[in-house]
Amino acid sequence: MTGRKKRKSFTTSALCAGMLFPAALLFSVAADLPHVLMITLGGLLLSIILKNAVRLNDRTIIYSVILALVTAVFTDYMIPMSDDRFEYLSSLFRLNLTIPVILYLAVAVTFFDSKKYSYAVASAATAIALAFGGNVLRLPVETRRFPAPEIVLRNFTAVYMVCIGLGGLFILLACRDCALAAITREMRHYRLKRTLIFISFLILLIPANYGAYRLFRRFETQIRSLQDTLLRSGLLQRRGGRAVFGENADLNEVISPEILKHQDEIVIRAIAAAEPGYLRGKAYTVYANGRWQVNKNPAVTTMRRRDGGETDCPTFSINRKGRAKYAVDILVSSGLLSKVLLLPGNFTQIDIIADRLKYTVDGNVAFEDWMSDGGYTVYRPADVAAAAWRQPAKPDAVTYTQLPEHLIPELDRVLAGIPELHHPALNDRRRILVLLKYFRDHFTYKIRPQPRDPVDPVLSFLTQTRQGHCELYAAGMILLLRRLGIPARYVTGFICAERHPLESYYVARLGDAHAWTEVFDRDEQRWQLADPTPPENIPGHKRSWSVLESWSDVFNKTFRQLLSDLRRGYFARAIVDFWLGVWRLTVLICYDRIRGPLLGLLAAVILIFRLRRRLLNRRARHDFDRPEKRLAELSGKYRKMQRLLTARYALDLTPASTVADLVRELSKAKLPELQQERLVRLLREYEAIRYRKTPPPPEFYADFKKRFHV
Repeated sequence: MTGRKKRKSFTTSALCAGMLFPAALLFSVAADLPHVLMITLGGLLLSIILKNAVRLNDRTIIYSVILALVTAVFTDYMIPMSDDRFEYLSSLFRLNLTIPVILYLAVAVTFFDSKKYSYAVASAATAIALAFGGNVLRLPVETRRFPAPEIVLRNFTAVYMVCIGLGGLFILLACRDCALAAITREMRHYRLKRTLIFISFLILLIPANYGAYRLFRRFETQIRSLQDTLLRSGLLQRRGGRAVFGENADLNEVISPEILKHQDEIVIRAIAAAEPGYLRGKAYTVYANGRWQVNKNPAVTTMRRRDGGETDCPTFSINRKGRAKYAVDILVSSGLLSKVLLLPGNFTQIDIIADRLKYTVDGNVAFEDWMSDGGYTVYRPADVAAAAWRQPAKPDAVTYTQLPEHLIPELDRVLAGIPELHHPALNDRRRILVLLKYFRDHFTYKIRPQPRDPVDPVLSFLTQTRQGHCELYAAGMILLLRRLGIPARYVTGFICAERHPLESYYVARLGDAHAWTEVFDRDEQRWQLADPTPPENIPGHKRSWSVLESWSDVFNKTFRQLLSDLRRGYFARAIVDFWLGVWRLTVLICYDRIRGPLLGLLAAVILIFRLRRRLLNRRARHDFDRPEKRLAELSGKYRKMQRLLTARYALDLTPASTVADLVRELSKAKLPELQQERLVRLLREYEAIRYRKTPPPPEFYADFKKRFHV
């Protein structure tokens, strides 16, 4: 009967476990991911305990692949792997996901009743995991999560060789098991020779592994050199996004063509009640030869850290005050690479998964071991879109009014051409406003390269072309302010002011990278933000969204926010955000004068169809459960078969003919022997069912119905 499940082979499950265990152990130690070994061993143990096999079909294969992917991705977000565990070539393949998925798939295949598939997938998974698992970046290996003995960590190379040997041994045993099933009776006389060949392979396995290891060490320098050559030639591409903020800002260069090409790519999503506005990336104070540079010896302060308690997300503060009122959740895309955090100038606290945060006196916030896909939450005392960094409280005049000597005469000529600045009663605030008006009235925003050396690009912008982009506007104003004795610095970052058309969050695109000025008002004794770029050319303005783009970004933001909550340990908030996302999505889909009624009508039609089909199926099952109904159905199929055979083979039958008469006539007819035997067997089965005293179970009827045809 087909209702009986097939039994799995204990030998197959045990050999697959022997192959996968050393591979999972080695990778778990090398990657410091103990959950990979635990999940693999748990699945293998369950496969050995369960005796019945899972049916192998398209549906079970798809379910297995989905389960392996979901398990690997979810556990990676919960227990991430550090980026410095493996060599660069291995990191290209995202081993934190690739190896777990392969191992989990190999475990899933052991639940099927297919010896050859189980051995093949397990062998491939073992080979891949062992090949990449030994390519660690540093020796001896250090682990924080995996409770490995010190002797194992100190002798990782020896452990690696042992794991290769064990994996190879069980692969050979699996090959032998497959070969035994295919050996004919005549070949069994050569059992001694087969055993000797198998033992020879085992003996050669250990020196072969050691030889391969020594060969790698012998040519390790050449292999590394080849790797670097491939990286430089572009045959191997680095993963990651585009770097935006460097240690210096070169105004001699026009905006990168790559940024112009991808300027509509969304790199920041900010969830806040009001627009975040100016997000500071890096501040520069030293100017020379058309380049801004950061202070080489800045005063660095480590932020105060308070652990998150029940969550994995600590809070870093720059003061001892309580948490500020206004929060901004920032989700940074993988397409953006930055060594500093993007923050509003008036932030006071940050919730972020990082080991340490440090900030310079100019507000450049650097991180150590930040999990970027977890995002971060910034707290600020006021929803101010244009806020400046508040330090230093007493700026050093030498640092913040520094100017190249050869520029001073030209700057004086420019200032002499601004008569509004010559009024003796002007304070710093009025001087700043005069310069802002001067730039907006006398300069044109245009992305164009400035003349090369020896002409300074900012000086060329101020005195010759009077055309340029935001970097030249900001740099020109800073040089003029410094010549007036007003401390100022050059700041780069993003403008995050574009609201999503469907959701209450803001986005910043790669083209929203911007440069502006922070000025110290000596009268008010505070820093303030001043942006000389014409308002119509300041990035962050509204763009037109297509329907597909807006919907896809909603999905992207919801997914990233959910993973960020899970990464930071906000499990309750993740559940709430998920259902809120589902509700908002439902509202967005249905809240339309045309789309809403049509979708409601379609949903009603589908519901009625499903209810009607369910009712008919339930009635059919109820009717089929009655023996007289089943016998009547089989009798109808028998009469149909009788008429078909009579017409096809000219049998001498009448409506009153019995099953025995039909069998006798079939024995006289000219039809293939195998077909004749099959028909006679089916008719005898039908006769036994039709006239037995007690009806057989329903599943027996279902099975016989499938086979009862000509």
